[in-house]
Amino acid sequence: MIAEEKSAYPTYEIMPELKTITSLTYSEQFLNHELETFQPKIQKRMLNAMKTLMADEMAYVLSVENLKRNKPPSE
Repeated sequence: MIAEEKSAYPTYEIMPELKTITSLTYSEQFLNHELETFQPKIQKRMLNAMKTLMADEMAYVLSVENLKRNKPPSE
């Protein structure tokens, strides 16, 4: 359902899951403004891509932190 129309693109309600993701960033307002210009089916596709990316990024960060944790203290 179209929420309202701004500029050249119609706007749509943003999926709550995407709003949760953008709330974790420093660019929440800008990201939400962009997201609302995409139809729900495209937002769903974006959400699925973000889930994959976040899992990969979290695995990387965990690996780095585990290396730091297991590193002997320097003298």
